[in-house]
Amino acid sequence: MSKDPNLDRRIATVAAGAAIIFLGAAVLFWATGAGSGSDGSDPDPAQPAESTERTRAPEPTDASPKSPIDDAGDRMVEAARKLPLPEDCHVHVNQAIMASDPATGEAFAAIGIATDSIRPAQPAGTGAHALMVRNTTRVDCDLSQGVIGTRGGIRFSRGDRSVELRRARIDLTSGSMAVFPESTGSASFIGSRIDPATIERIDQPGEMTVVIPMVFTGELSRHVNEQLGITLTETGEVVGSLTITASTHPMPLATPDAHS
Repeated sequence: MSKDPNLDRRIATVAAGAAIIFLGAAVLFWATGAGSGSDGSDPDPAQPAESTERTRAPEPTDASPKSPIDDAGDRMVEAARKLPLPEDCHVHVNQAIMASDPATGEAFAAIGIATDSIRPAQPAGTGAHALMVRNTTRVDCDLSQGVIGTRGGIRFSRGDRSVELRRARIDLTSGSMAVFPESTGSASFIGSRIDPATIERIDQPGEMTVVIPMVFTGELSRHVNEQLGITLTETGEVVGSLTITASTHPMPLATPDAHS
């Protein structure tokens, strides 16, 4: 039987085409590394692909814990809340006057320093300012312990520069005073610190008076001097006084019932 030459050519063409397709598929398979690791081995499903990104620290959020603010005035008030008071202790603080020492007042005026009251504080004479006493005040029967909270304050000014001392907290035990300088943020710090032995107490019928020297601490001196651009006071220098007056009248007795 004779062979058909056309049939042989078609068979050869089909075989060559199939071989080319197979070879191309093989080359593509190995080039992409599909179905194998980088070295041609099977991937281990227990070992995930290694990331090229570095591990990032968690971003801070508003819910992150914050350091508590160290507030000297708050510490004073918290300590006063724990002060034990007898039931028959009837002391009402009437006023707290912050006044410049006369010699200090003259020195202030000589260098162009003026002081005025910050409401609700009110002027109480030359260089003196009556601070409003807060209802959070808690003191013992002889004004030797406790804390007097105040509102308002004083402003030192020189030309177009000024500095304010607000919301003083006065510790009767130590004679220290915490203040809120308006430009240092929300926390108060100790602005005056003295030797408790220098506190003067005057006891009169129905009234008690405590006079506490006011001595600026280094922190407050630096703050005031920097704000005013002048050396207003030196650390340890007596610049004035805090005069606390309180009534000591006992509460009136209840009137007996006429029918009893």
